[in-house]
Amino acid sequence: MLTLRSTKTETWLALSCQLLVVVIGLAASASSAIGEGSSDSRDDGGSSSYVEAFQGKLVCPLKRPVFMYFKGTVSKVRVHEGQRVEKGEVLAEYRLSSEMVPGLKKRIAGVHIRDMEIQLTDFEKNLANLHRRGAELQQLAAQDLAPAQGLIQVEKEIQIAERQRASLVQKLRLEKDAFRDDLELLRENMGGTLKAVETGEPVRIVAPIAGQIIWIAPEMREDAELPPGTQAFMIGVMEPMLMRAQVHELEAVNISVGDLADVTFDSFPNRVFEAKVSRLSWAPLTPAVEQPTYYSLELSVANPDLDLREGLKGQVTLRKQIGR
Repeated sequence: MLTLRSTKTETWLALSCQLLVVVIGLAASASSAIGEGSSDSRDDGGSSSYVEAFQGKLVCPLKRPVFMYFKGTVSKVRVHEGQRVEKGEVLAEYRLSSEMVPGLKKRIAGVHIRDMEIQLTDFEKNLANLHRRGAELQQLAAQDLAPAQGLIQVEKEIQIAERQRASLVQKLRLEKDAFRDDLELLRENMGGTLKAVETGEPVRIVAPIAGQIIWIAPEMREDAELPPGTQAFMIGVMEPMLMRAQVHELEAVNISVGDLADVTFDSFPNRVFEAKVSRLSWAPLTPAVEQPTYYSLELSVANPDLDLREGLKGQVTLRKQIGR
């Protein structure tokens, strides 16, 4: 009986050892295959490629808001959303509120400049009188017909008047520069002309850049009275579009400016748009140690038909040759 049990035990141990050898062999073969596959995809000297995929959102690379700077009543809206406009093109017109006109007329009249010029003229007359008086006292003093103290006093008054005149001249020059700049700004805010103040013509709202009308204020309607500073329009450049994304540090180290990518959108399920990496930040979005590290990325997306618009969310598939 003892011999039978011993024989069964030895047989079981032998079978277990054989099974263990087979399992170890299979594991080693699988590990070798994985290692070889990884080497083929990453270390072939640049002949193959890998794919990075992430999401991003479209924005216009350049946008400019357009304001209605003065209180008034809209008389005409000349554009609609999606329309192409050129720089300087008239977008809308409005008539100034009657309460705005007196202040604007005073603003362009430059009354304070004329007051300062009159003040300077008076100073120059007084200074000329002091110089004439000083010359007379100098002649009298030379003939011992006037005390020297009187001449000294006049010379002090001349020095004070000269300093005051110089200060007034400088102040007048600064005021004229400021007035000129203010008129230029006012003219720009009124569409390039001051006729709305001078003759009552409508104020023109013009495009500051060329692009597409991507937004119009809902209140921007004919006969609507709007307050000063109302944003009336938004103009954006839409060719090319810009896609902004955030990439993890593991992806960022393998991306370079100029890399090509394909972008797809749920809104256009059967189309692929060509894109190129145009900017990759070298500073993380969040420097905190305990937070994951992400970098901001921008891609230029071709949009020749203007089908793409702001806010569309897309999937970026970026391909890059290994070993670069």
